[in-house]
Amino acid sequence: MLQLFSIFTIFTLIVLLSFSEVNGELTVHDDDYIIEKFATGIDFPTTMDFIGDDLLVLEKNTGKIIRINENGEKNEEPLLIDVLDSSKTNPLDESKSSRSAYVPSVSIPVSGDGESGLLGIATTTDNVFLYFTESGPPYDVHQGAKNVVYQYDWTGKKLINPILIKELPAIGDTHNGGVFAKGENKEIYFVIGDNEHVSDFQNFPSKITRETSSIFKINTDDDNRVELFAMGIRNSFGLAVDPITGHLWQTENGVTEYDEINLVKPGFNSGWRILMGPADRDWLWDIDINSDRIFSTNIENDEAIYHIIPQSFNNFIYSDPEFSWFTPIGVTSIAFPEINTFSKYRNWLFVGDFNHGKIYKFQLNSDRTNFIFSNQALKDLVLDTKDIENYPEITNELVFAEFPGGITDIKFAHGAMYVVVPFADGYEKNSGAIYKIYLKESTLPPLKQYDAGVLDHEITCKPGLISILKNSGYIVCVFPETASILINRTGFSETSLTETDLINFIVTETDLTGTILTGVDLSGKDLTGTILTGVDLSGKDLTGTILNGADLTGTILTGVDLSGKDLTGTILNGADLTNAILTGVDLSKKDLRNVNLTNVDLSGLNLRDAIIIGVDLSGKDLTRTDLANTVLTLEDLVSPLKYVNCCSYNISNANLTGVDLSGRDLSNVFFSDVDLSNKDLTGTDLTDVNLTRMDLSNTVLRYANLTNANLTGVDLSGKDLTGTILTGANLNTDLAGVDLSGKDLTGANLAGVDLSGKDLTGTILTRTILTGANLTGVDLSGKDLTNANLTRTDLTGANLAGTNLTRTILTNAILTNANLTGVDLSGKDLTGTILTNANLHNVILSCFNHEICSP
Repeated sequence: MLQLFSIFTIFTLIVLLSFSEVNGELTVHDDDYIIEKFATGIDFPTTMDFIGDDLLVLEKNTGKIIRINENGEKNEEPLLIDVLDSSKTNPLDESKSSRSAYVPSVSIPVSGDGESGLLGIATTTDNVFLYFTESGPPYDVHQGAKNVVYQYDWTGKKLINPILIKELPAIGDTHNGGVFAKGENKEIYFVIGDNEHVSDFQNFPSKITRETSSIFKINTDDDNRVELFAMGIRNSFGLAVDPITGHLWQTENGVTEYDEINLVKPGFNSGWRILMGPADRDWLWDIDINSDRIFSTNIENDEAIYHIIPQSFNNFIYSDPEFSWFTPIGVTSIAFPEINTFSKYRNWLFVGDFNHGKIYKFQLNSDRTNFIFSNQALKDLVLDTKDIENYPEITNELVFAEFPGGITDIKFAHGAMYVVVPFADGYEKNSGAIYKIYLKESTLPPLKQYDAGVLDHEITCKPGLISILKNSGYIVCVFPETASILINRTGFSETSLTETDLINFIVTETDLTGTILTGVDLSGKDLTGTILTGVDLSGKDLTGTILNGADLTGTILTGVDLSGKDLTGTILNGADLTNAILTGVDLSKKDLRNVNLTNVDLSGLNLRDAIIIGVDLSGKDLTRTDLANTVLTLEDLVSPLKYVNCCSYNISNANLTGVDLSGRDLSNVFFSDVDLSNKDLTGTDLTDVNLTRMDLSNTVLRYANLTNANLTGVDLSGKDLTGTILTGANLNTDLAGVDLSGKDLTGANLAGVDLSGKDLTGTILTRTILTGANLTGVDLSGKDLTNANLTRTDLTGANLAGTNLTRTILTNAILTNANLTGVDLSGKDLTGTILTNANLHNVILSCFNHEICSP
């Protein structure tokens, strides 16, 4: 059996295999595409990324970053700036005397032993991220060598201002990982292998805490915060994000068996070093047979066969690979194609290998979470040794291209696939090359078709392009995004797509802004990620049409049946949905600002966390509509809120100027940062409303229902609370000048409140919390204080004659000079209660923990 070669251990590779065995012919197995050498003379290139029109390529051992222009020409000028004194001004400002504080740097000082070196690159508009192994002392557990991730600023010509993002171990010179992938929301992923040393990220409870065998995510929108994303990874040279779903995919290298392709969701556990390959295969690696991870055993040919699967480890969950090679191929890069120029492969992904120089293609299923194979041998998602008997058929299905030398990276950009081959011309210095695969010019230009006698309406464009009519009568073929720009310029008519166009042209992720689709049948079409801004789709039959991630900003959808549609990632801002059918559509977290919902039935829909600012909801039946945490403003409150059935109606930051809230049902509404000053809330239902620290100056609360409302810190001093319901309300606030007489304060929280001298005639205080309250001199005679909490309450001089204190808590209460005539204190715990000079005439003293209590 062939063993997996350490991908960058070249001398071992030469010994084990001849060059001809490792390298295939330069071939692309698709007649629609051609392959050519793009750039040469690179010393052991590892990975690459585009920034603008330029390609930045890393040299593994030299630490150099090679800049290559769109013609494949290398720029020899150093890209790096070494700042010798960080206190100096901008090193690129030539007008400053501080120019002496920096020097151009040809390379990054790296260790290039084994699989170490300058390993990974990811670019954004203004920054470049690099992963490399720092040069330093010999690799040893005790030497503290490191792999590092740095962010550099990109000036357009130079890399400056390096910032350390993450330090990782570099114990051995293999399994350092190092590749990056860029997400759809500006996040960046990177991977490190196991360094060939055990740690607790490898499904082995260990005393060694070492961040290896993991994928990390850099949150660039959150000060480059780094979080652990996945674990249990032996080593990887391939990460890629699906541009349609946003899911992360990864390739993983096995030992003597099983290379893998994995779909990596948050909290993913790849299984190493418990197993490689599918868990149901009879394979075991580095595990105690008494481990609780073994879930079944049997005996076959007098040998025990163990089927194992890792348990949930630190909340990371194992799942099987989406595909495996039983005999490792040295799997490396993984990439998703551009939609326009590789339109026939829009639902595929590509994977490279180092041992054989092949690029494999895998067709994705409908939800893009697994693969589809026509060859029966691949239905088990494993390419086994026994499957080699079907090798020609498997090759036809799986292999897209072959190269003379192993592959380390694949990128799609500018209408082509770019491939890094470190040893294109043999294992010599500077033998690395970049290859380019792109679509043949299989279709004649429109003018040549016209000259050949093709009628106007029959003129076609090559795949990926659409036709656009100039006012002069000529037809030109352009990219859809170009068409959307040209139609707004003098000399061009609007683009018009016919059904024939749509058959020959895949509109997934295409910009169709302003395109006329009159008469075009969109039913069953995949419009994933398609930009349809301002397009008229009124009355269209969208049965079976996929709209995930489509941009429908300002799109006219009048009368369209969208019932049951999955609108995940779909943008609806400003769309016209007049008379549209939305039954069963999940609109949670949607930005629905300025959407026209005239005659749209919203009852029963999920609008949780949605933004519906500027939407007219007047007259809407919102029964059973989930509006939890929905953001609404003035216009939305025109709606009859009494129909709203939800758990939390959110009008945070709303401008309620001029809105009449009197008599409204605002129960359960969340009012964070809403200005209620000067509002007339007469008769308003504010049950369970949180009004903490709310400005209620000049607000009218007469007859309002404040049941269980939170009024902590609200200034109610001097308020007229005539008829106001305060049952269960949190009144931990200033009540100076507030008339509480006759109020039902059952269950209300008055802890710590100053009630001294208050007239509580007719006030109901059952179950009231009065902990720490000041009731000095208050007449409580005859009150029912059942279940009231009077802990630490100041009742100095209070009149409690004949008061019902059943289950009332009096511990640590201050009853100095209080009148307790006829009060029943039986069973009371009077720990810490102060009764100095209290009137205890006819008091039943069957209490405890106080000197007055009867034995």
